[in-house]
Amino acid sequence: MAANAALSPFYSIEEFFALELASDKRHEYWNGQILCMAGGSDAHARIAARVHGECYAQLRGTDCESRTENAAIRNSLIRPRRDWPPYVYPDASVVCGEVAIESIRGIDVVTNPTVVFEILSPSTELNDTGDKVTIYTAIPSLRHYVIVASESVHAVHWKREENGEWKSAEYDELEAVIELDRPRLSFSLRTLFAGIFS
Repeated sequence: MAANAALSPFYSIEEFFALELASDKRHEYWNGQILCMAGGSDAHARIAARVHGECYAQLRGTDCESRTENAAIRNSLIRPRRDWPPYVYPDASVVCGEVAIESIRGIDVVTNPTVVFEILSPSTELNDTGDKVTIYTAIPSLRHYVIVASESVHAVHWKREENGEWKSAEYDELEAVIELDRPRLSFSLRTLFAGIFS
């Protein structure tokens, strides 16, 4: 649940780490505010579980492996933007090859994700479709960033082209299929939204 910036005090990064290390919940630090990443709607939880399940099933036997929402991803832009989080928690991610882990104040953080997924919710949508696009697309290893709505049939696939540029494609039909290469993954919107919008 997002903190209300108009009513909440400004927290230092030291206060953020003190809370994060003492809590069994996940948090992100944004502009002096601490956001708890737990909770969310049933639709959000169901879609996230399906994304992870598809990744796990489709990547078996390859050198790629999926991770749940508990895997933090390092923000490589933290130095120019001290008000941004040192790491973020996508709803799912994929690492290909050997995983690279960095410890930030005792938190294990993945530095070389290949794919990240965010499932939108009202409290996180602004960050997921705004600043997190900037954060994720700055990660050298990242090939795909997939955003899936939880309150409507909608998804956005950001893909890094061979020339390094990022292009996005949007999907608004249940018949649509999101295709990823390197790693090869396929997501049917009808499967992701089954029982929610279909």
